[in-house]
Amino acid sequence: MRDFRHNSCRTWLIHLLAFLWLLPALGSFAVAAENVYVVPIEGEINDGMLCVLRRAFREIGEMKPSAVVVELNTPGGSVEATRKIISLIRDVKADKTPVYAFVNSDALSAGSFISISCNAIYMASNGTIGSALPIVQGQDGGFEELSGNIGEKVMSAMRSMVRSLAQENGYCEDVVMAMVDPNHEDVKIGDTLICAKGKILNLTAKEATVVYNGEERPVLASGIVNSVQELCQAVGKSGDLNIVRFEKKASDRLALWITRFGAVFLGLGLMFVFIEIKTPGFGVFGITGIALLCVYCFGHYVAGLASVVEIVMIFIGLILIALEVFVVPGFGITGISGITLTVLGIVMAVIPSLPRVPALPGLENSLWNDILQPAIVHLGTAIFVIVGSFWLLHAALKHTKAYNTIFSHAKLDNKEGYVGLNVEESNSLIGSVGTALSVLRPSGIVLINGKRVDVVTSGDFIPEGTTVKVIAVNGASVIVEKV
Repeated sequence: MRDFRHNSCRTWLIHLLAFLWLLPALGSFAVAAENVYVVPIEGEINDGMLCVLRRAFREIGEMKPSAVVVELNTPGGSVEATRKIISLIRDVKADKTPVYAFVNSDALSAGSFISISCNAIYMASNGTIGSALPIVQGQDGGFEELSGNIGEKVMSAMRSMVRSLAQENGYCEDVVMAMVDPNHEDVKIGDTLICAKGKILNLTAKEATVVYNGEERPVLASGIVNSVQELCQAVGKSGDLNIVRFEKKASDRLALWITRFGAVFLGLGLMFVFIEIKTPGFGVFGITGIALLCVYCFGHYVAGLASVVEIVMIFIGLILIALEVFVVPGFGITGISGITLTVLGIVMAVIPSLPRVPALPGLENSLWNDILQPAIVHLGTAIFVIVGSFWLLHAALKHTKAYNTIFSHAKLDNKEGYVGLNVEESNSLIGSVGTALSVLRPSGIVLINGKRVDVVTSGDFIPEGTTVKVIAVNGASVIVEKV
């Protein structure tokens, strides 16, 4: 009995010591730092900024932070780029991740649109927001308001967009509409005039955060803060925070230029790969083609257009095409699959990911402008580059030895001595020896018993004039090897 009690006490002591030893680790799990991701939007909003921000939002999708802060200091910019940035923000919110706008120090024009797409707005003490009337650059270099039917069409889209965003995120519709359209009635909160009819609203931080008597919410912004840390405290995140700030890289600028000239890289890369397939061995054409395709994929990946899936599709497609040419006799499912995967990968690499949430009025994706047109223009330009490059090679190399290798003009007709192979007679060729009349790469022409016969190798390149032997027959395909 004494031994039993002794063993029981010792067991409990071991468990207690183990618990005390694990307690710090358990505590560290309990107070694990929350990730807060900061996306800075500084300067003019344009396609270059959109190219960079796509990478930021891809990182957000991978990190799954507890909150995202969009820090704005912008005079505005392209409405089209702004529309796409707002779609990226709404996708993050669809994952139940709150997104807060931090106006530090200006969110003017398109910047105010981005601000009201967030769950809440906070402003630095010197911040301003508003002045979102759409304008265009005139011929003299100055800026002017839109007018006529085109102006009304644009204004109608803007009104729909800001009204929808205000409704989605709980902002006062009259206030946000006064930032966009001067054709509004007097905007009042209680008896206080916020913006007179015919004026465009622009608010300072103090004006945007005022809560008037009888109102439950401020005019627009939830509070004044002077840092991301203060904003996190204001929204109730007072624990241990890991604030991750998106940083631009040198590769972002490089990716922007690669995507601008992506069709050229693609066309030249495919052309060089084709030439490598047409020539024996593996050399400068193959290395150059693969390098250009890698540059193409790198640029579109960094720009947030292509994912690993699209890149893998392109290279698997090229591998299948190579297998069809070098290994598999004839043309069948392997070649068709390779071409299909390559084309799909290329098309998907130039089309941004479609929003996962239903579009609000004014934020709809245009099937033509956002999807079909970029893909068609990209592929059309790549084809033009391929055709143009082959024309230049034709002009430059037509008097060289390499010309006949790349641009074969052999006519396989009866007058030249080419005859079709009777399948029933094909087995009689096994063991026959002949001479290669052309380079076998791996298909080509061999002279067997005085007749020109279409043959393939097992994948090897065999130079012209080499003695070969028929080792097998697969249907109408005569397979040879070097003797």
